Amino acid sequence: MAADRYRPGEPFFTDEQLAILKKEGQILQRPPKHLFFKEGEWTNFVLVPLKGHLKVTKGAPERLIGIRKGLQPVGESSARYGSPRSANVWSIRDVEVLHLSANQWNDFVDENPRVLDALIYMLTSRLGEADTRLTHSELAAEPRLALALQELIESGLGDEIATGVLLELDHEELAQVSGLSVESVKKIMKIFRDGNLVRTGRRRVIIQDVPFLRRIATGDRTASARRDTAE
Repeated sequence: MAADRYRPGEPFFTDEQLAILKKEGQILQRPPKHLFFKEGEWTNFVLVPLKGHLKVTKGAPERLIGIRKGLQPVGESSARYGSPRSANVWSIRDVEVLHLSANQWNDFVDENPRVLDALIYMLTSRLGEADTRLTHSELAAEPRLALALQELIESGLGDEIATGVLLELDHEELAQVSGLSVESVKKIMKIFRDGNLVRTGRRRVIIQDVPFLRRIATGDRTASARRDTAE
């Protein structure tokens, strides 16, 4: 019986389960900013990210609900209950996903109690994630953006380079992640640049001082203070 239980920290699927799913489904490769499905859409397939990250957004303007990676299934509620999509799902960078029909997914879950257990744990974790985002929405704009950048780095989206940590995102995507307007993101990024905290380019943000970014996220320091110190 213990083998049928999912324990937090374990991979979502066992190697054997993943091998079965790969035989059943179709592996797709998609470029950055590919829209897999839209909020309100009546589709019911499930995606399992194999490589890369998916972002889940909701509303107009779109706001980030979460970042999915590491075999965490996406779209499972519509597949299970036949309901419309509750959110949009996009690729962030190049991704490889496993595409499963609703029938394939539901039959697999019914035959694998451990996966059902993992789904319950995942949904509970997502509720906690939503509560955390609600708390973050009460922060001032500068720490909110710093916190969003920190979250992206911690999710594995940042690449270590000689001058810092590289994130391949544009202002619109940063607005979605932080819950700020695009104009607010542009203004704060200018403050960050003036303080030598970041460098930016076309769909590129290089965080030059990650520890200081964390201090801004907690409200301990501001980018303006860093700029004044640098001067």
